[in-house]
Amino acid sequence: MAKETTGELPAVLLSPKNLSITIVRLSAEDLTFESPEPFAPRSRVRVQVRLGEDRTLMEFDAEIVSSEDTEGAVFCDARLSDPPPAVRRRLVTFIDDIVREEYLKEVQAGDEIFKEGETSTHIYYIALGRFVVDKGGEKIAEISEEDQFVGEMSFLLGLPRTATVTALTDSLIMAVPADVFQKSLSENPRMGIELAKLLAKRLASTSQHLAQSLHHT
Repeated sequence: MAKETTGELPAVLLSPKNLSITIVRLSAEDLTFESPEPFAPRSRVRVQVRLGEDRTLMEFDAEIVSSEDTEGAVFCDARLSDPPPAVRRRLVTFIDDIVREEYLKEVQAGDEIFKEGETSTHIYYIALGRFVVDKGGEKIAEISEEDQFVGEMSFLLGLPRTATVTALTDSLIMAVPADVFQKSLSENPRMGIELAKLLAKRLASTSQHLAQSLHHT
């Protein structure tokens, strides 16, 4: 059973009883959490990860594999029970070193995430919310889907920010330091696949936007 934490993420067990727990390891297949009491193997639990009292970050079902009491601390290993696709995509990103509460950041509508021309020090992951992308004062895109990275181009190319990104709604993001993200990419190929899919989608969207602009000129 893994005892070494890769970060701590407060969560709540909604069933079979309401308990506050701390997730210390999370992947797309399983997790380890610290609990105030043990659970029998094969017990089914429902986990809700929250930010504060009223914001749900993610929710999923799991089955207990084992529980172990070590020096007064109970650690439970559990296997995720076929999470829905949207949750699975999110869990692919919320793994290992990236699972750290200090990276989570609430932003208000109108807040700028970063400005065009700034030095790139973080890559951002959208957990909740909608954003607008402006370049040279002109709106070029809206990011309305959750579970997306933003700022990945500057990070990958080592260039200043190519656009300004502003929140359209009250939102929740994860600001991941570039070195942490790079380490996670090297250790988790699935993250690289998700990022490649995102880049391909962004390229297709940019090509369509350019074609429409040329058509109207």
